[in-house]
Amino acid sequence: MKISKINLKTLISGSNEALSDYLVSKCFFCQKTCSLPYNTFLNLHKLSGNREFFCGFCVRGGFNNRGNKDVLIMSFKNVFNYYYCHRYLSLKNMWISEIRDIVEKHKEVGLSNPVFSYDEESMNWFVNFFKVGCTRKRIILEEVERTTISIIDSLDLRILAPEVKQESFRQKYLSAIKLFNRKRYRPKDKKVLSPTIGNCRSEIVF
Repeated sequence: MKISKINLKTLISGSNEALSDYLVSKCFFCQKTCSLPYNTFLNLHKLSGNREFFCGFCVRGGFNNRGNKDVLIMSFKNVFNYYYCHRYLSLKNMWISEIRDIVEKHKEVGLSNPVFSYDEESMNWFVNFFKVGCTRKRIILEEVERTTISIIDSLDLRILAPEVKQESFRQKYLSAIKLFNRKRYRPKDKKVLSPTIGNCRSEIVF
C-alpha cells in the first residue's frame, strides 16, 4: 500500500463565512436555477418570507406569496431550442442572430399586454390572472388569448418549422389558459406551460 504525506491547511473564507462566493439554488415558483452572490442569496431568502427560495425576478414581481396562485407561467423557449438544434446545428440554414431577432420580436409582442411580464434570464412569461376578468380594472380573457396567439404567430413556425402543426401547438396554450382561468390549475410536474416540438436535447445559450 502506497502512503503519501498530506498537509492540511485552514482555508480562510470571506467575511460571509461561506465556502463559495456564489451559491446555486432553484426558484420554488418559476423553477429557474440561479447562481447568486452569497449576500444576494441571503437577501432573497429574507425577502421571500418563508423557507423556500424565490429568484430575484419572482421577488420583484411579488410572486413569492400566496398571490402567485393567480400567475400562469408559460414559455416558448422550446421553439427557440428547436430552431437552435434543428436549423442551426443540424441543417445549418439559420443564424443565431435570426433566432435572437425572433426572441426579441416575441418579447415585444407579449409586453404590449400589461398583464404579461417577461424574465430575460429564464425566458419565461408570467401572466397575472388576478387582473383578468369581466369586472372593472381588469382585462377580458380574450385579450390574454389574443396576445398568446400573436406571440405564437411571431415565432414564424409556418415558415421555419412547417412540419409542426401550428394550430395544434396553439391549442395547447389556449386550452391550458382556459383551464387556468377557471381552476387556477397546472400539473405539479409541469409548472411552466411549455409544449415541446421535435426531439431537442440541446439548449440555446445567448
